[in-house]
Amino acid sequence: MKTIITSQTVTIPKTISVSVKKRVVTIRGPRGTLRRYFKDMKLDMKTQKVKKGTVVSVDKWYGNRKEVAAVCTVCSHIANMVTGVTDGFQYKMMRAVYAHFPINCVISNNNQGGGVDRQDGGVGWEGGGRWVWRKKPVLVKMQLQPQMLPLPRLSCCDDFRSRHDVLVLA
Repeated sequence: MKTIITSQTVTIPKTISVSVKKRVVTIRGPRGTLRRYFKDMKLDMKTQKVKKGTVVSVDKWYGNRKEVAAVCTVCSHIANMVTGVTDGFQYKMMRAVYAHFPINCVISNNNQGGGVDRQDGGVGWEGGGRWVWRKKPVLVKMQLQPQMLPLPRLSCCDDFRSRHDVLVLA
């Protein structure tokens, strides 16, 4: 059964500028610019200025169950983009210990913005869905964006303060 119209709105504060053109949403804020393409979803998107800022409305006409669910998904993406350009996100990257097997994490600061080198001791995830012992350690190099920096463990959120083996990137 098709729903005649499904509509949802996202209110964006005055400090953030937003533009919607041909289902491409661009949001600019104090921490940078984010752009997201929603061209594959057949939705009506428009902006309207109000006293509190800008309202982005997402509409779907004559949609089935999955197309109606996409309206809420798009609004959630837009709200997360606003959070990203105002507050930023913390990415809790990894644990540095699995059971009693150590994982070496080295933060390198070179001219390209730095990175994290991670080397497993000897435990790895096998495709069959189980942990196996590997004879050779595996080195994984992760390049960080210039605006990302590793935080000490005490500056991350409260539930991770007790954890001593989590690397947090913000």
